[in-house]
Amino acid sequence: MRILPKQVFRFSGIKNQMKFVFLLFALAIIVVSFDSGKGALCKDCNVIVFDVDVLRAKQLGCYGNPINASPFMDSFANDSFQFLNAFSQATVTFPSDMSFITSMYPGCNGVMVPVRDSLPENIPTLAQLYDRAGYDTVWTGPLDYYQLDKLAGIGRGYNKFFDEDEWAETTNWIKGRKKFFAFFYTRITHSPYLPPLEIIKSLDPNAEVPKEIYSFDFPSMWKENKLKIFGNETMMRSILSESEFERYSKLKKNNVSYDEFAEAYNNPGIIKRAIEARTSQVTESNYWNLFNQSNPRDLALLELLYNAQILQADKMINQVVNSLKEEGLYNNTIIIIYSDHGDELFEHGFHGHRFINDETTHVPLLIRIPHQLPKKVNKIVELIDVGPTLIKATGLEPALTMQGINLLSHQKKSKAFSEQSGAYSVRNSDWRFTINPPYFTEAPYNFPKFQLLKIKEEGLGNLVNAYQKVSSSLNESLKEYAKINKQCQYKMNS
Repeated sequence: MRILPKQVFRFSGIKNQMKFVFLLFALAIIVVSFDSGKGALCKDCNVIVFDVDVLRAKQLGCYGNPINASPFMDSFANDSFQFLNAFSQATVTFPSDMSFITSMYPGCNGVMVPVRDSLPENIPTLAQLYDRAGYDTVWTGPLDYYQLDKLAGIGRGYNKFFDEDEWAETTNWIKGRKKFFAFFYTRITHSPYLPPLEIIKSLDPNAEVPKEIYSFDFPSMWKENKLKIFGNETMMRSILSESEFERYSKLKKNNVSYDEFAEAYNNPGIIKRAIEARTSQVTESNYWNLFNQSNPRDLALLELLYNAQILQADKMINQVVNSLKEEGLYNNTIIIIYSDHGDELFEHGFHGHRFINDETTHVPLLIRIPHQLPKKVNKIVELIDVGPTLIKATGLEPALTMQGINLLSHQKKSKAFSEQSGAYSVRNSDWRFTINPPYFTEAPYNFPKFQLLKIKEEGLGNLVNAYQKVSSSLNESLKEYAKINKQCQYKMNS
C-alpha cells in the first residue's frame, strides 16, 4: 500500500489524468514503481545521510580531482554505488534539500525561496516516513540558518536535533537506538573558504596565503554588514514587502534598534531571516572580491582553499563511519554521501552558486548498502531519486507524492532538470540547455535567453543556433517539465 497525502494532484476527470500520464512519459520521468527492480536489499537497516553543502563532484578524487582532498570519500566510493552523473534540482540549499527530502521537483512541491516558502503539510518527508516506520530520527546541522528553516519543513519528522558542531554527540546518541534515520549536514565547505592553515599546508606545503584572506573575519564583518543593511533604505526596500517597508520607515524615524525593529512585526523571525539572508550574500561577496579572476595564481589559491575545506568535511564523515564500525553498526547501516549543490569558482565569469551549470548542479552521490557489490553507475540520475531508492532498499511504504525513481531498478532517465531564480535547465549526456529569465539577459550578467552548451566542450560557447534541432528538442522537454510542475503542485491544507 502506498502512503497517500490528504489531497493529491490538481487533476480532475479522466481526460486531465490521461494528460498527466502522457506528460510524465514525454519528460522521460517514470513515477516510482516499487513493484519493479530488486526487493528490500537491507530491510529495517539503519540509514545515515551526509549532506556536504557546496561540494561539486569534480572536487573529489573519485570524480577526477588529482588533489588528495577527499581520501576517505574516495575509499568509501570503492565500497559503494558511485553515481557518476548525479544532478541537483536547484543551486541553493533550501529548494535543493526540500526536493531531496520529498523526492519532488521544486516547481512541484512549491518550495523555492527561503524565508518566503514552506512545505505543504500534506507532503511527507523522508524523515516522516522513517518515523512512521518506527525509526528513531535525528537531524544534525545549524539550528538557526535561513536555508535550513526547520519550521518551513526541513525539520519535519525528526525526534531529535543537534547543532552543526555536535556530530560527536549525534554519533553517541544513535549508538543506543534499535534502528535510526540520521541526517548530518555540514556547511564547512561553504564560502568564505577559510580553512585552518595546517589543513592548507597538508595539501600544499609551499602555499602562500595573503594576510587579507587569512585574516578575513567573517563573523565580525557579517555583524557590521547587517547593521549597514538595516540602515540602508534602498536595500531594505528590496528585502521587505511594501507594508513592511512602510512600518520600517516609521520605526527608523524613532531610531529603534535592529532587535526592536524586528519585534515590532507579527513575524519577527521571518523579518530577521530575510535581512540576515541578504547580509550573508553581501558578506560573502566581500570575500570573493579578494580574488582577481584574471589572475591564475588567485584562482589556484581559491581552489586550494576550497579543497582544504573539503578535506575537513572528509575527516568529519570518516570519524562518524569509524564509530559505526567500532559499534558493529556499519554492516547494518545504509550510508549516503551527497551534496545539495556545487560552487562556481569563476569558471563562467561568476562565483558562488546562483546560476545553473555543471559546476553548481553536478554533485557527488555515493550510496553504500551492506552486502551489495560496489558499482560505478554512469546513467543520468537526480537527487529526487535517492528517497525512493532508500524506501525500496529498507522495505518501507512509499509516498505517492514521490517523483523520483528507484536507482537500483531497471528504470532509467535520459535527462536531469534543475531550476533556480527563474532559470530552467535540462541536462543529458551530451548537452545542457538553459532558458534564462529576462533579468539574467541584462547587465551585469548578459546571458542569452536560450543557451545550449556542449558537455566537456563548453569553450565552443552558445551553440543554440548551430544545433537548432537539439535546442528545439530540449526546449520542448523544459516546456513539458514546467507544465507538469505547474499542474502537480499540492494544495495547502484548508
